This record gives sequence, structure tokens and C-alpha cells, in this order.
Amino acid sequence: MGEVLIKKEIEELWGGPLPEIEEEYQKLADAFPGGRPELAPYVLKKLLTLQEAKAACALPGGADTVAEALGISKEDAEEMLEAMVVRGKIMKTPDGYDSIKNIAFQKDYSYAQAKFDSEKDVSLARLMLAWDYYIPGRSPADGTFRIVPKWKSVKNIPGVMPCENMPQMLLDYLPDKVAFARCPCRAVWSIAKTGEYRPDMFRGDTRESADQKDGLCIIVGPRAGYFARYYGGYVPTEEELKEKIELIENNGTYYTANNGRILMVMCNCGDDCGCGMRIPYEARRPEGYARSRFQAYLAKPEECVGCGTCERACMFHKSVKVIDGKAFVDPDACHGCGVCTVKCPKNALKMKLVRPAEHIPKMPAPGA
Repeated sequence: MGEVLIKKEIEELWGGPLPEIEEEYQKLADAFPGGRPELAPYVLKKLLTLQEAKAACALPGGADTVAEALGISKEDAEEMLEAMVVRGKIMKTPDGYDSIKNIAFQKDYSYAQAKFDSEKDVSLARLMLAWDYYIPGRSPADGTFRIVPKWKSVKNIPGVMPCENMPQMLLDYLPDKVAFARCPCRAVWSIAKTGEYRPDMFRGDTRESADQKDGLCIIVGPRAGYFARYYGGYVPTEEELKEKIELIENNGTYYTANNGRILMVMCNCGDDCGCGMRIPYEARRPEGYARSRFQAYLAKPEECVGCGTCERACMFHKSVKVIDGKAFVDPDACHGCGVCTVKCPKNALKMKLVRPAEHIPKMPAPGA
């Protein structure tokens, strides 16, 4: 991944000979700053009807703007636009409606709920997955996202910062800026791989279901209300959020957040989600996230029994391995997520602080 796809490869994703791309799809595709530009128009042609593409091209604006552009009544335009919003094809804004120009939002909004899966074919998921966040010439820099360690793995370490306490940051968003939803990344990944949404394929010990309350995705900030209103996102009580946090703290997923000291975006990730942060890592391209300030290490060699739990739990190409009957952490590969330390049945693995406070920018990274 990372090279420009040739026509034959795109045809395989599409599922047959490539169709003509109308100018409306190309215009919308050109507005996306990242992703594979050769795939964008085909993703949009799968996602939008030509009438919907024409409507999206007329945005931003209200129903009257679209009605004039398409030569239809304002009532018909309003009905079409609202249907596009709930299906994740465009966005509702304080001033009316707007097209989507962010790859993450296009995927998230399109696959946030199972309700409309039947309206999409498998090739759309495959195209969406292949589109990813590829940006030619991208520099690793500091990452737009940052891995935040499991709180229970670092909470007793001197020097830990409030912006590394994910449970408390999530609780601070109550009562109206937290929502649970189906993980769009895992939905796209499983549909692209198997032809249907398969939560049973997820690696680890946590499963979703058709109920949004069981969703592994936790939306925070202003988008939480948006997900709740348009995509059926579940707004939890404080007790329900604490239960979800406890579940995540003990399971095999890892936290990522915008790379800054104020939480704006939070993800609950694994190596099975095919998200825009994970795909570059798997493809050995510059990563989209910075590592945490911590690193796992074998603190109690005498307690380690070489069971391999840590190696199986590691989400980053076996940063932890069992060598000669003992766990060994590769400091160059460890991302500091804390999963292996939480999973170790003997508490032999611990976390240590290896990076200064300055590793975390005071302001959110651009694009977060």
C-alpha cells in the first residue's frame, strides 16, 4: 500500500469494468486533501446517486440552494438532504448542509450504524478500506493522534499527566458529550473482508452487537450529540460510562486520542479495525500517531512464567516476545499502550516513563 493503484487493481475493488466518472463525482473527490486520489471518485460513485452528487456539489447551503441547483421543490430538496444526512452522505451544519471533505468523517458517518448496511455493497467497503489516509510524501512528524496508555497500567507512576488519564477525561465529558456507537472502522474492515458486518471477527475479548449501547466506539465532544441525533448513538449514564471504561481498561484494545493535552477525539483501537491510523502502520508507512510517554518492561523476571499472554495481546507486531522462557520487550517497537501489562497474569510486566512532558503538545495537532 502507498503506491498509486493501477486500473486493474481498482477494477478488482470495484467488482468489474470501471464506469464513467461524471464531473460531479470528480469535483467532490478533488475536495478531499488526503487518501488515494485515484480511488476517491469511485468511492463517491458507489456512495452517492448522481442526483445526490449534484446536490452535494451545490453545498454548502440550505434546501433552497439545492432546490434551485437541481430544479426541484424546496420540500423535495429538504427531504433528500435529510435522508442523505442520516445515511452519512453529507453533514448537517448550523447553517444548513455541507458535503464531507474528510476521509475519516466520510467513513465514520457512512458506517456508524448497521441500519443502512443493506444499501451498500461489498465493493464500497473494499474501496473505502483501500482509500485510507494515504498522503504522498507525508512526514512522521509528531503524529496527529497519540497512543494513550491504559490508565491502570500507569496511574501509580510519578510524573503521569492528567491528559494520560483517559477514564477521567471521558467522565469529564458527561452528561451530554459522550455517545457509544458501532465502530465504523471495524464495520468497514469486516464487510470488506467477509461481505457482511461480523463483530465476531474482532480480535480480543470484547464484542459489539446490533445494539449501539454495545458499541466499542466512544464519541466525545460536539460530535457525540450529532451521532446520537442522526446515527442512533447511545448516550450513557455515568454508571454505564464507568462500566464501559472498566471493560476497555481490561480488554485487548488500546486508546488513541488527538495529540494534545485536551481531549478532542478518542478511539478504542485494535489491530483488526483497519482505521486510518492503523493502515499506515500495517503498511510500514509513516505512522499517523505518536507513541505514548511510557514503555513496557519486564519488572519482575522471577514472576514471569513465559506463558505468552503478553505476546498474544500485543497489537504492535509483537513488540513483546517470549525468548528463552521470559518476556522480552523491544524498546524500539513498543508503543506504550499498556495492553501487555494489563493482560500479564503474573503482573510481571510494568510500565516506565521514557519521554518528557514536552512529548505531548500543549495544543492539539493540526488535523485532529
